[in-house]
Amino acid sequence: MRDKGSTRIAGKLTINDWNALCKVLEGTPTKADWQNAYQLFFFQRLETRYLEPIRVLRRTFARSNTGEGFSIVSLQCCLIEFIESTAQGKNYKHGTTFDAATEYNSSEKIFVDFLRNRAPFNNEFGRGLAQKFYSGVRCGLVHEARTKSPWTISSQRKGLNGKIVDAHAKVLYRNNFQDALEQYISQYGKDLPDDAALKKGLIAKFKYLCR
Repeated sequence: MRDKGSTRIAGKLTINDWNALCKVLEGTPTKADWQNAYQLFFFQRLETRYLEPIRVLRRTFARSNTGEGFSIVSLQCCLIEFIESTAQGKNYKHGTTFDAATEYNSSEKIFVDFLRNRAPFNNEFGRGLAQKFYSGVRCGLVHEARTKSPWTISSQRKGLNGKIVDAHAKVLYRNNFQDALEQYISQYGKDLPDDAALKKGLIAKFKYLCR
């Protein structure tokens, strides 16, 4: 039987690798230890499982523009839920009974919190638009493999004056959206070593992943 500790969770790094670093993080870690936690585990997990696959899709279909945006934005929605739930230190639990301090049972609040509160998304999304994005784009793609009217996805690089979304026409500029996601991920890495809440959240998320 395969040792569970050898399961890869971030590139080639395993549960055993995380457990070793986690002991350091819960002791007297240095700033360099937290930078390693970000680069080796958080970022590497996103890079191998989401960011590079998105790049592959964008390169492969760069000239065809035949609907690959659905796959790209679906991956982007997965990213949003993971990075925001990590920032909050919460994990999904199905059902009506859950611990609100450490768990959530609905993705909507996670999405709305992310779009309303995290730069650069908070420059364009208020609560109403964030909720419409969640229902029309995220839920449309996840549950019906389509966006719900009137939402559309555009591959136009600079979109509407470089915006992430056209709030009036309900157009999501997926390439700008990706740029914004990568901007947030980079800033998260810079903030992590000095932010107690982010540090607590990252430990909680990866401990949960490694159960």
